[in-house]
Amino acid sequence: MPFLTLRLVSFRRFCFLSVSLSLPNRKPIHTYALVDRGTTHSCISFSFANRHSLAKRLKATPASITAVDDRPIASGLVTH
Repeated sequence: MPFLTLRLVSFRRFCFLSVSLSLPNRKPIHTYALVDRGTTHSCISFSFANRHSLAKRLKATPASITAVDDRPIASGLVTH
């Protein structure tokens, strides 16, 4: 069973969290996460998932994400 530990680092409109992700039969992954209280989606970078051999699932419907200036993000649709 995955286990997630969070610690608040700073907070304004967004905050950074210290994250420890524990997966069965693996060393914990220690990293930071950006949390934006104005966001509508939760994402992890494809490169981070690949670097840590995290499973990825193809979304039935790709999601479009817009930046703070209301333009779509440069990397395109979120597919996994």
